[in-house]
Amino acid sequence: MPVRPESVDSPANAEARHDLAQLFDRIDAACVEQDPISLRRLLEISGRRSFGSTLLVPSLIVLSPLSGIPGLPSCVAILVILMCGQLLLGRRQPWLPDWILRRQLPSARIHKAIRSARPFVSRLDRLSRPRLPLLLQGPGFYVLTVVCLLIAVTMVPLELIPFANSAAGAALSAFGVALVTDDGLFALTALLFSGLVLFLGWYGFAG
Repeated sequence: MPVRPESVDSPANAEARHDLAQLFDRIDAACVEQDPISLRRLLEISGRRSFGSTLLVPSLIVLSPLSGIPGLPSCVAILVILMCGQLLLGRRQPWLPDWILRRQLPSARIHKAIRSARPFVSRLDRLSRPRLPLLLQGPGFYVLTVVCLLIAVTMVPLELIPFANSAAGAALSAFGVALVTDDGLFALTALLFSGLVLFLGWYGFAG
């Protein structure tokens, strides 16, 4: 059974104990300094010791219009598959291949996506709080990890359907928010999104 790498309440993970607006501000500032910006840099900003933050950043990329960049959803899918697979095997800090981390993203488009998402992120910060902890610990975390893995597997065929991976990005982002904020309600929301994503993935395979 996988062990959650770090809890956001753990003193060892104080760097991940920021709200979502602060995370967006840090990413936006990095995009001003670097154009294009690498996926490695984005994950460094998010705090790679936290599985929730590491999952959230690439998921938001897929949720944004950046998902229309050919090959990008597949790169994110491989990243998520590797993270979830290694967590299921008990690794606390997943290894990620350098060729994925070197992937460059246009800073201007990230800045535009962040600006559009700010009102929504501010509402999320106000609504999220630690609750339903059983969904984020022990067997609950195992279930979430498996569901994230299944969603990532569907992302490759979904790339054949324009912007269909936005649904996958929404589900994975909800899981990321749940883990960053210790909010089990967001985990339940993610499970609802997951049903839609897995159906679309099945439809993509069948088609």
